[in-house]
Amino acid sequence: MFINYTNHPSEKWSLKQLEAAQKYGEIHDIPFPVVSPEMGNEELIKIAGNELIKITIKKPDCVLCQGEAVLSHYLVSILKENGIKVVAACSRRNVNERNENGKTIKSIEFEFIQFREY
Repeated sequence: MFINYTNHPSEKWSLKQLEAAQKYGEIHDIPFPVVSPEMGNEELIKIAGNELIKITIKKPDCVLCQGEAVLSHYLVSILKENGIKVVAACSRRNVNERNENGKTIKSIEFEFIQFREY
């Protein structure tokens, strides 16, 4: 099983990203929690422990973990300590800017390239 632990549902992924994830098995989405900027490290460590239970109960072969940086760090560390492979999605960021009626319009397209292991 491949756990998508992000705020980007797999149903919106490109075919290339879906195929890369499916090499690990069925894809299961678990939304990354909202993390308030007021939270302290102790609270984030507690959340990481609770999220670890949610994830490990599924017995994943691999976890894509991307979200708030510090919580991601804690969770990646404890997942790896528990022998679970953890990856990040690596994408090419394509930015286009144009001027339209005196306004700058910026569009960003992310092109999935690969999963990279932590």
